[in-house]
Amino acid sequence: ESIDNVVMPKTVLSMGNYMFAYCTALANFEFEQYESGAKLQTVGTHFFYNCISLTQVVLPTQINITAEDETASGVSYTVDIPSYMFAGTGIVHAVIPNTQGESFYYGTRGIFENCKNLVSIHFKNAPTSSTSGYRFVSRSMVAGCDKLETIYIDSLDKGAYVIANIGNVGYPDLHILNSVKDESTVALNKTAGMDDAKIPEYKVYFDADTYTDIIEYFANLTYSWCFQVYDKDGNRLYCSADNGSVAYVVNTDGVVIWRATDAQ
Repeated sequence: ESIDNVVMPKTVLSMGNYMFAYCTALANFEFEQYESGAKLQTVGTHFFYNCISLTQVVLPTQINITAEDETASGVSYTVDIPSYMFAGTGIVHAVIPNTQGESFYYGTRGIFENCKNLVSIHFKNAPTSSTSGYRFVSRSMVAGCDKLETIYIDSLDKGAYVIANIGNVGYPDLHILNSVKDESTVALNKTAGMDDAKIPEYKVYFDADTYTDIIEYFANLTYSWCFQVYDKDGNRLYCSADNGSVAYVVNTDGVVIWRATDAQ
């Protein structure tokens, strides 16, 4: 109960379930970064379970899922964070580093469950197929995170269903920081089971340099948007009635500052 700072050497390759669970004074923890190509470190589930003072963890580039999770999911995957790893901790802003796993959180559960101070999650990259992307942001991952307001994603690849799953966690604002690589924007499609009453208040922000860049993200949508879309300056984008193209842009004062015809 009194341990407060840990540096885990890169030579330690196997760490069990609940290894630091209930270390209530643990405030800082660092995994030493190991060389590319080295044997993966295997980290157990519930690793920091209920470490209420833990506010910061530096993760290695990639860690293995535990045998327990492989058995539970029915399929063996290389993922990046084991189930319930940070559940019940004091983390406020979570930053998930670039990942190399063949499946991004698929089959894992409750990663940030009951993190009562968690305000934001920043994913440094995204899944690359609909299989791995379907549970990209699941209800279990952030169950009980009552203060979660914002999810940041550096980029989206094809098949990454994001809006469909964000609906499971209370519709925090979504900020897409760099690029959307799949122009069909399946990531932004509305799917069955989403709460139609909440969707109109859901906000998506793009960090794109021009409205032309943003337009291409919506080029293949066949219906009007069911959520609010903003550029990086806070100007709101409106779509045409018959498809997902950007029709005009209104600035923060309510003045139309761009129309589709202006770009022709």
